Amino acid sequence: MKRVYWESERDGGKYIIELVSKKRGTASQYIFKTLDGNGVTGEAQIVKPPNYDGAITYGVTRSSRDIRLEGTIISYGSRDKWVGAEIIENRDYLAKCFDPKYYGTLYYYTYPEDIGRKIRCRPTALPVCEDDFGNITEFKIGFISDESYWVSVNPIQAAMGFKQKWFRFPHGFYKDPTGIAFTRAILNNPTLYNIRPVIMLFGHERAIEIHNKTTGAFLIFKFPLDANERITIDTKNVRAYIEDLDEKTGGWIFRENILHRMTLNSDIKNFILVPGKNIITLEKHLPEADVVLILTGDIPVMGV
Repeated sequence: MKRVYWESERDGGKYIIELVSKKRGTASQYIFKTLDGNGVTGEAQIVKPPNYDGAITYGVTRSSRDIRLEGTIISYGSRDKWVGAEIIENRDYLAKCFDPKYYGTLYYYTYPEDIGRKIRCRPTALPVCEDDFGNITEFKIGFISDESYWVSVNPIQAAMGFKQKWFRFPHGFYKDPTGIAFTRAILNNPTLYNIRPVIMLFGHERAIEIHNKTTGAFLIFKFPLDANERITIDTKNVRAYIEDLDEKTGGWIFRENILHRMTLNSDIKNFILVPGKNIITLEKHLPEADVVLILTGDIPVMGV
């Protein structure tokens, strides 16, 4: 069985939809038909020197990834609702879910032999619906993505700074009632490729250091971090910014870029997870400071 799950970023992720391949005993209203997510092309930049037989290629520009999704909507109707009215409602909800003004995340699962994968993309236009055949509506959607590849839905993750109880045999738990904050983690990159992680920092501190002991790369921030604030370091896109917590919605609101607040010897571009074991450490200038680090690395998956 195959399943496609779409989560739009419109209105804080309010609009979601799930398509399941038709299978005996499945009563899904949205039926998945086909998905083609390998549409990537490249344009070569060439130069032809004078009096030279042939041309020299000096670069290649990769196009955005084109993804095509086809599905079917089955409108069953009910005692209180005419089938035609439900068809109109389903088409309207489909247009809201796949609004081309908003990005979203497309998930693709195949069972039971394969893993789930996902990619961030945006619809190129509103869904194209064919003429209704009874209570069946067929539709086609095109997406565009700047991502180079699909990634696994099960990323590499580590959390440091959380206080945990530490058992000391045979006398019981560690004397400190608040526990011990572990600031070291060992991550395993199961692929043959370098993975560029995303790091999030929470807590109270004035200066924070993050080291990859395996590669020798490190990041040093000298920026005041307070409650209801979060620092996000995106090593893939070479970005660092701070966000504020919106107490009404519980979401995070972008405030400003703080890449310039990193020390000059910090190496965000080469802060990677190499294949195999990686030792990541979190160092604080104030031992009593409460700082939590969450590191996430997406595992690349080639093709769909």
